[in-house]
Amino acid sequence: MADENREAKALMEQAKKTTEKFFSFGKGKYEQAAEMYTRAGNLYKASKQFQKASEAFLAAADCHRIAGDAFEQTNMTIQAGAVLKKVDPKRAAQLLMEGTKSLVADGHFSAAAKHQQDAGEMFEAEGDAETAMDCLKTAAEYYEMENSTSRANTCRLKVAQLAANAGKYDEAVEIYENVARASMDNNLLKFSVRNYLFNAFLCVLAKQDTVGASRALDKYKDMDPTFPVQRECKLCEAVLEACENLDVDAFTSAVASFDSMTPLDAFRTHLLLQAKKMIEDASGGAQLL
Repeated sequence: MADENREAKALMEQAKKTTEKFFSFGKGKYEQAAEMYTRAGNLYKASKQFQKASEAFLAAADCHRIAGDAFEQTNMTIQAGAVLKKVDPKRAAQLLMEGTKSLVADGHFSAAAKHQQDAGEMFEAEGDAETAMDCLKTAAEYYEMENSTSRANTCRLKVAQLAANAGKYDEAVEIYENVARASMDNNLLKFSVRNYLFNAFLCVLAKQDTVGASRALDKYKDMDPTFPVQRECKLCEAVLEACENLDVDAFTSAVASFDSMTPLDAFRTHLLLQAKKMIEDASGGAQLL
């Protein structure tokens, strides 16, 4: 690694000198420098010097910009972002978003979508849910342009989860319902419809709105004729009745029974806790699931 770092440093210095040649005109010197910066970036990357690798790739991108090579400028900008994923996710996401602008202009929507999705996941890891949702919504639009419905839905469902976690239940419900409708006639996707409807119902119930939850459950039974016989629907019915009757024991028992057969993830547990709070607030209790 020490040899790689020395070689990379030498290439960086050589590239800089190349661009500063007074008697060298035209784009040739910038193309040569870009190649050196790129090689230096790869050497830094190999030795896990990710910050230096990113700086080298950005220097290469700038050389390509001056040389008029927009494609390579975009490529190097994206590489600069990719190597920062583990050390500076927020900056990495910003660079990926910058790189996608040119990809979109050139009609490379699949590649742009992938980088927007990556950026969204990085912003999420940094705790910036709002920006993460914006990135994922854009990624979904780009995927849809390429008829990549499954990937688009993956992004949309992530937006729904982030929205629900932020208390934006109506936005989450709308997404879950739309994805459920779009999946009904797809043989590969229809088996996931019950999960989308289940999540949508839990979001409505998390608003502590039993009337709205009852209407939603009736609607979901009509949307998917198989939903009423599913265990997810049975749990929806049980917790809704428990909330209407302010019966915390019945609520806890129904959830525990379901969880023993089909473990609830943290997201659904959070939504159920929000719903259960309605009972606890009304009865003055403070029990936990």
